[in-house]
Amino acid sequence: MRKYIYLLCIFALFCSCEKSDNVFKVNISQENIRQIRPVPGGAVMYYTLPSDLDVMAIRVRYKDDFKQEIMREGSYACDSLLLHGFNEGRQGVEAVVTLCDRNGIESEPLKITFDTQDSGPFAFFNELKVKSGWNGFSISYNVPAGGKGMAHVFYVGENPLTQEPDTLLVKSFSFKAGKDSLNLKTQQEALAHTVIVRTEDFRGYTVKQQIWQDVKSYNTMKLDTALFVYSDPEGLGIEDKTNAISKNYLFDGDLKGFTSMGGTSNYMGTYIAGPNCFGKTLFELDLKEAKQLAGVRFYTILNLSRPFFGIFANAYENRVPCDITIYASNDRIDWDEVGHYDEPSDLDFDLRWAARCKNSKYLDMAYSTELEVQRADPCYLSIDFPIMEKHYQYVKVVVNKTFFAANDNDYNTAQHVTFHEFELYVGKE
Repeated sequence: MRKYIYLLCIFALFCSCEKSDNVFKVNISQENIRQIRPVPGGAVMYYTLPSDLDVMAIRVRYKDDFKQEIMREGSYACDSLLLHGFNEGRQGVEAVVTLCDRNGIESEPLKITFDTQDSGPFAFFNELKVKSGWNGFSISYNVPAGGKGMAHVFYVGENPLTQEPDTLLVKSFSFKAGKDSLNLKTQQEALAHTVIVRTEDFRGYTVKQQIWQDVKSYNTMKLDTALFVYSDPEGLGIEDKTNAISKNYLFDGDLKGFTSMGGTSNYMGTYIAGPNCFGKTLFELDLKEAKQLAGVRFYTILNLSRPFFGIFANAYENRVPCDITIYASNDRIDWDEVGHYDEPSDLDFDLRWAARCKNSKYLDMAYSTELEVQRADPCYLSIDFPIMEKHYQYVKVVVNKTFFAANDNDYNTAQHVTFHEFELYVGKE
């Protein structure tokens, strides 16, 4: 019996030693936690590790917004830890901090609390606005500093497979701190839309969702050329039958440059204005009655393999506009600016709106047959106007600058301007 008592005592002593060995004897103290600073979606803890060679790491454990256990680990390699996993700003989040030796054994825990700020996906909604738009709607937002995340925008429409009401995705995009806006067009036309915006964090969790009912949609239509009258008050448009240069090419429906494919090198088959066009009225349109203006489109000749001489010598792309202003009026005396678009003249060629136009950079990728041109998408610039209750009868186009050539030279000292087709869009009545 005495032997069993001795064995029990030895076993208890062994367990006591084992338990003692499972606790790292270097403890963390409040002095080691220099500061805990709230940031979007969490907090940053600044620490100083004890000067002990056995200390290998510092660990912080807490529960995130989804009640999941999170463990963050730091070392001597840095002096801060990001405590993430939160959406709506919180105060007094509880956590425990331990030190860890090279065998993974931890010290006695130190209890701490910290505060957090709204995460980017949560703060995204603070200044989010959904407004009416052309053929859809627009959104604008302002995310605080440090915020970022992912947003998904839907509208309620008809599922094309089931013909039943469904939420249809318009756009998914990542966002970062700062202001931005998007004009979103829906595939299905309606007088008003139900819009759903949903955000998620970097772990893929849905953070917040908001719904806007009855967002009015203003639908557009291209104005038929028979419904307006063209005029050239400055006399800038060139009319040259020999070289096929005329205003008529602006409104003939050719969006790609088929009319420019035949003939000699001086045969243009397009619209050209000049010289000295910059800042002047390129042309005016009389719509015969006041209409709700929606926007305009400018098309270029696609990258055809045929050479151009004459006015286009050196570089067609050097005569394509990069800075355009659209004005509207009801009396041709007082003009309101209704649209503007501007890119730097020396913008990298591949980033330009007209990167696929006839150019001197990609000669080896040019289209040589009508079939190739037919299969290609047109190259165009859309300038959408804000939705205006005021209607206008007259529209004028002013080109302020053109792009430089693809080699960054400017051969257009005479200030000629070209584009191949022009379209005007108005609100459906």
